[in-house]
Amino acid sequence: MAKARVLTDKEIEHVEKLAAVLNQEQLADFLEISVDTFKRICDRDSRVMRVYKKARAKALGEMGGSLIQAALNGDSVSRIFYLKCQGRWKEAKEDTNVNLNGSVNITHNIVGIEPDDT
Repeated sequence: MAKARVLTDKEIEHVEKLAAVLNQEQLADFLEISVDTFKRICDRDSRVMRVYKKARAKALGEMGGSLIQAALNGDSVSRIFYLKCQGRWKEAKEDTNVNLNGSVNITHNIVGIEPDDT
């Protein structure tokens, strides 16, 4: 029977450094093992999964903090992205009406607000 694969301390450092940008399949590719082997290693050695999850959570926290700071500093794209992701905002479908004389009237419907009749 083959000996179970164990990650070296250096490989675990790689997992910690790369977890923020690579998923488990990509990490397995980097380590030159199958994703199934990587998952079995994580099941046997809780330290590997703990390092992986902590590194991902840390990166997400840093990115989230940067996003919120950019939004608070007035970046409209960051504000919209945050509201869509965290506030479940979504853009309403645009109603476009074309009348016979060739002019175009475009109205934006915002949920809960009716457009003015002009």
